[in-house]
Amino acid sequence: MTIKLNLVITLAVVLSFSAVNHLHAQSRGVGETPINRALPEPVRIGAKKDDRTKNVRFTFEKMKVGEMAINWKTDNKEGLWTIGNALNSPSGVTYFQFESKDTRGTCLMDADHHQFDFPKIEVKMMFNHAKSSGGILWSGKREGEFFSASIDRQNNRIKVIRTFKGKDQVMGTVAIPKSKTRWHKLGVSLQEDKLTVLFNGSPCAVFYDVKGARDHKIGLIGTGSVRFDNYDVRF
Repeated sequence: MTIKLNLVITLAVVLSFSAVNHLHAQSRGVGETPINRALPEPVRIGAKKDDRTKNVRFTFEKMKVGEMAINWKTDNKEGLWTIGNALNSPSGVTYFQFESKDTRGTCLMDADHHQFDFPKIEVKMMFNHAKSSGGILWSGKREGEFFSASIDRQNNRIKVIRTFKGKDQVMGTVAIPKSKTRWHKLGVSLQEDKLTVLFNGSPCAVFYDVKGARDHKIGLIGTGSVRFDNYDVRF
């Protein structure tokens, strides 16, 4: 009699414990199919609501090593812009490079081929020595006015500069973390007079009163020895 009673009590406790666990599991949603939340729409920079955001990537592939990149031009008297090749290039084996001792060089896309309205631009760069710097260049509203955002590899900073008729005005600098990666990604997102600077995909600074032209001339800027690849334009 005692044995039967103990079995009944044990069975009741087990059933009670199982019921509690089942209710607790239901309250936590255990076993339920997770709801996939829709990601927000990408921000459309300089595009109408009905327009589709477009992306263009320039990889400098199928260009001759040692020559100037197709549809790019420069007025530099010092320094050299050429196509280079290496197995560690992000897009394959070729890249665009600037070489100089200590002078700054700029290179623009041919205006007859590419002009963009309030773009978001990103480019990957690799510096061949510590004193090199490189970045993105775009035109302002005034004739002879340009803006640039560049990485100063030696001081681990990003610098934003306004150049007007050959004179530089430093609009601001921001420190960036040291990285052991060989290729770094710099980006700029321009919306009206607001400039957002991105480092390796993450926003790191915002600047105002950076008024670009409606049809930008866009390009690259470099000092020392720097390689460029995967020049992405979103418009």
